[in-house]
Amino acid sequence: MHSISRSRRVWLAAVGATFLFAGAPDAFADANALKIDQAWARPAAIGRTTAVYFSISNTGPADKLLAVTADVAAHAGLHKSSLDDKGVMTMTSIQGLDVPAGATVTLSPGGYHVMLMDLKQPLKVGDHFALMLSFEKAGMMSVTVPVKDAMGDMHQMHTNPMGNM
Repeated sequence: MHSISRSRRVWLAAVGATFLFAGAPDAFADANALKIDQAWARPAAIGRTTAVYFSISNTGPADKLLAVTADVAAHAGLHKSSLDDKGVMTMTSIQGLDVPAGATVTLSPGGYHVMLMDLKQPLKVGDHFALMLSFEKAGMMSVTVPVKDAMGDMHQMHTNPMGNM
């Protein structure tokens, strides 16, 4: 019977793992392939609810946003707002948000968004907090979310539509 040295076993295991993972390139997404931009939240009082918006750009394989958490809220969840057939805005909780390969998904007022419920502290304009995003393939990502005055941003867009170019 031949015995295999410890270093040889480690080398064989590493080679085997390389072939295993190389054979399934889409099984794991690179967190660097996902980029979170334009994050912001509306101000709100303690105990209240607010919304968080951002965009997810994906330069890698398809992924899915599964869950969100934030220390500033007792509960956080993914939601979608839409108009029903009577023209009434409705909001529903969703179990995940697909992020297709090579696409950008935008969470914005009137569409997909993150709801932060039962705030543990007030969120004032100028505050920042961490939002944890859990993706199916890329895993956990953290994004710093500034609290902004949505009406001020809307006023800025209407009075200066070209921004500060």
